[in-house]
Amino acid sequence: MPARSLRVDRNSKSVVERRALAYDRTPDFPAIDTRLSGSDYDEFWMLGISAAGLPGRKFSTNWRMAPWSRGAVD
Repeated sequence: MPARSLRVDRNSKSVVERRALAYDRTPDFPAIDTRLSGSDYDEFWMLGISAAGLPGRKFSTNWRMAPWSRGAVD
């Protein structure tokens, strides 16, 4: 499941861009640098769950930085 982002124009209240990042795990708990809240930013951090879709309890197995400009997760 790719990580997805929407860019919204606040004046027209419409979606102006949709982006997806290639990632082979289920992304969870995205976080940005709180100093950038309300501003443009290019990267965020997230946990990755590799056992998604399998029975049983799930645990985060990766902590990844994801830059939107590259289109893939580091």
